[in-house]
Amino acid sequence: MNTQIESFNRTIQEGFIDWRLNLLSTDINAFNQKLVDRLLWYNTKRIHSSLNNQSPLQYLINNFGFSKRLGSYAKYF
Repeated sequence: MNTQIESFNRTIQEGFIDWRLNLLSTDINAFNQKLVDRLLWYNTKRIHSSLNNQSPLQYLINNFGFSKRLGSYAKYF
């Protein structure tokens, strides 16, 4: 599990934080909002090959009986 966490942290660092260091140092609130948007996209829209080319949300819906309505709530966060 530790390797998965490290992989996720590296993905966020290289794909988001490294590209927004200026925003991080000038406007922390804007940085945080953009990070939340990125995490929502990452978990609801981005395809993950380790999940049979599904987003994590779609994987939960398809494999664990989560409601399809769960995806509609993501836009409110």
